[in-house]
Amino acid sequence: MALHLDLDPGDILVVPPESGAQIRITEKTGRRTRVAVESAKPVHVLRARDARPSLHDIPRPRPSTPGGPLKPKP
Repeated sequence: MALHLDLDPGDILVVPPESGAQIRITEKTGRRTRVAVESAKPVHVLRARDARPSLHDIPRPRPSTPGGPLKPKP
């Protein structure tokens, strides 16, 4: 099975063990990379754009002090 893919930063290529897979980089332009995968078993791609954001990626409001921001002491 031959598979041609365009991968973006953060994408994950999942190759099963003992698939005899050969991965060849065919082209690199900007942030994208084109690869050719030959494998006896199916290969999966986990796209970074489809992933749910983790708790570390979600912006949270900064804690505030009651009564507004602190003023510098003279």
